[in-house]
Formats: sequence, structure tokens, C-alpha cells
Amino acid sequence: FRKYLNDAAAGLPGTVPEKGWDDLQGILKQALRQIKHLDLNRDQNFIKVITGLNKSAKVTQNRWPDKEVAKEEQARFDGFREEVITPSLKRWQEYCHYFIMELIIPVVDYFRRFREKNSLMNFHDLLFEAALLLRGNPEVRRYFQERFTHILIDEFQDTDPVQAEVILYLTGDDPEEKSWHRVKVKPGNLFIVGDPKQSIFRFRRADIDTYNEVKRVIKDSGGLVISLTTNFRSLASVCDWINPIFKKKLPVKGDQYQPAFEPLSPYKQTKGGGIKRNTINKVYRNNQAEAARQDAERIALWIDWALRGNFKIIRAEEEVADGKNDSPGPGDFMVLLRYKAHLPIYARALEARGIPYEISGGGAFNESEEILHLLNLLAAIAKPEDQVALA
Repeated sequence: FRKYLNDAAAGLPGTVPEKGWDDLQGILKQALRQIKHLDLNRDQNFIKVITGLNKSAKVTQNRWPDKEVAKEEQARFDGFREEVITPSLKRWQEYCHYFIMELIIPVVDYFRRFREKNSLMNFHDLLFEAALLLRGNPEVRRYFQERFTHILIDEFQDTDPVQAEVILYLTGDDPEEKSWHRVKVKPGNLFIVGDPKQSIFRFRRADIDTYNEVKRVIKDSGGLVISLTTNFRSLASVCDWINPIFKKKLPVKGDQYQPAFEPLSPYKQTKGGGIKRNTINKVYRNNQAEAARQDAERIALWIDWALRGNFKIIRAEEEVADGKNDSPGPGDFMVLLRYKAHLPIYARALEARGIPYEISGGGAFNESEEILHLLNLLAAIAKPEDQVALA
């Protein structure tokens, strides 16, 4: 490891290239700073440094002394990462696994006994014990099937395998069947509504696999699968703009990873409205903050223009009943951003024009001067090699 870093350091330019360090140079410079400040005899420090090298990094040839040096360093880094770094980290993780599990398993078991002793249940207990009860006790299943004769599940894409098991035990025609995958659903007992494109709870095993498996069980039981493609929210002009985009992104036929494309059919046929593209010119070096500043400026200018009586809103009947007229207020506008990093830029553009706003889920608090000082202090303590934070 030290030999590789020493050799790599010798190949680095003596000064910062005109356009800054490239990816590989940045990774190497960070590792070289770290080994100056960290005691590599401590496992956690050594693993921290080599983890930083376990990244895909490409050279930009014009930022090296010459192209041949750049190519050599790229080949040397790729080889070192593949032959040393990645296998070493894998060995380390395998080594740690035993000790982690040795700690976790008794803890999990301890809290399970603690909950039993104190008559407590967490959410997982409620689900797992309910499934266990229904799986092993036909008489219990019959009782609940007589009590709950019709079951409707909404937002089904959020359902995990244990929840699916409970649902199918409660609607199956054979109380003796212990595998929920082989259950036959009674006609008329189960109604499910779900959208696999909204399946985002994979971290708790609610994914499209479960969705597809329950759909298969229903179809095998003689049930119907009906596609609902009517959009009750958006105007036709919005649907017409969105459909071609998702037609390219989603497959014609769904699979275990991605649902199939289905066009949105607008319910509202109101004329007008639609999409207006706000395109800004290319900014120097693709500076994201500058692009956000220009974008924020245009959006704030347009909202300010609209609030000065230059824009009318077609209100829904309930809004008119609440006394709202066709003049917009600040609450009629919502700015959605793909990334939250530049939220403060948009906030300041609105502030400059006296437009009140609320920020939801943003990091604007971090932009205050006092918080920035505190974050720099904590970064300098946590990462002694971070010279910028230290300065």
C-alpha cells in the first residue's frame, strides 16, 4: 500500500493543474493527506484510507505531465484496486461479519425475551406473530375469515411478504394450506389497488417481487387484473408531455425489476395550461450553483410578474366556494427541485422580491453563518486530514 502511494505521488503534477485535479489525482491527494495525519497501525484508520481508494476514478490526460504518464497511472491504479484494495476490503468485511453477528444475535434474542416478559410487541412482532398464528391454526383462520368476509387493500405496492401472507391466509379457500404462494383466493373476497411504479419501500422488503407474486396468485385463482390509467389530477397537456418520456424509460412488458409502461389518460379535458420550458444558457464549467442562481432568478421574476396581476387562475368549484378569486397568491406556486443542495439560492431569489415562502425538507438552516462555523469545527475534529476545514 505504501509503495503504491509513494510511486503514485511521484507521478503527480507538482502544482494544481489549470482546471483542477482530476478524479484520480483527487483520490490520491486525499489518501496522501490522510496517511500524514492518521495512525495506520490502527485498523479503523487503515480501512478508512483504503476505502477511499476503492472508487472508480478516471484520469484527464491534459492534467498530467504528459499523456503516457496519465495512461500508466490509470492502468496502475485500476490494477492495484482490482488486485489489492477490493480483495482486502472483502476480507476485512468477512472478518468483521462474525464479530458483528456475535454481538447482534444475542442482542436481538435478549430484546425478544424482554418484550415477551413485559407483554410488549413491536410492529414486526405484530406482523410476524399474526402470520404465524394464521399459518399454523386452521380454526383461527376460519374464525377471522367469517368475521372479515371482504378485504380491500390500498397502496398495495407498500406491502411486504409477511403482510401479503396474512392477506392471503384471510382470503384463501383452504384453511389447511400453509404456503401462501399456493393459496387460492375465494371469489369476491379480496380487492387490491396498487401502483408498482410507486414501489419505494424495498428497505423493508416491500418491492415489485411481492406485488407480482400476489398478482399471480389472484390471477391463478380466477381473479381479474385491471389497469387503471386515468389521471384525475393533470390536464391533457401535461399527460401529453409526460407520456412520451416514460414510454422511453419503461419496458413494454413488465418484469421483476420494472413495471411496464402504461400511458396516462387525462380525465380533465380543460383547455389551456400545460408545460412551459425555462431553458437557461450553458454556464461556465457547468457550475451548478451558477446554473441554480440563473434558474432561481427566472422563476422568482415570473412568480413576481404573476402576483402583480398578470396571470389568472381557473379555480376549482370548492376554491371559489371558499372565496378565492382568479388572482394568484404566493400559496398557489410550488417550486420542486431535483436536488436540495441549492434550495437557499431559490429562497434568496424570492426574498429579494418580497415573496413569502416556506421550505420543506431543505437544508437552508445549514446555510446560516453560525452553523457553517460549527460544521467546519466538527469536520476538523472528525477528519484531521481535512486542511480546508482546519483553516
